[in-house]
Amino acid sequence: MHSLNWLRSLLQPSLPSSKAKEVSTTIIHSSRSSIYWFSSIEVYRFLSSEVKAYLPSYETVTVWHLRDLAMGVKRIIYSDRVKHIDVPQFEGLSIQDIFNFARGDQDVESALPPGNEIKKLSRAYLANVIYTIMG
Repeated sequence: MHSLNWLRSLLQPSLPSSKAKEVSTTIIHSSRSSIYWFSSIEVYRFLSSEVKAYLPSYETVTVWHLRDLAMGVKRIIYSDRVKHIDVPQFEGLSIQDIFNFARGDQDVESALPPGNEIKKLSRAYLANVIYTIMG
């Protein structure tokens, strides 16, 4: 938890949001004394290895969702607490259908990326997050 607080303190905006910018997949945060660069792979590795967060594959997650997880805006699900479920491939059971099932649940929405990023997630990740939270 100490290392997560360290990252949060670096990501905490101390200047107007116009000073924090995204350059490709990098968060640039300037403070009074220095500039911190966090690439999405650095934040992803930190969250997955140090914090032990259950994350989707690297290719499907944005640096902004990773930042929200690190800042505590989004809910972190820890890898050792994930409940796994197998979801069969049926016609009419798409990723969007699975998400629509849990759409109204605030706890599920607080753990997942924004709606436009949902379609990039794997079926297994989405089903496991919903099953872990809703039971």
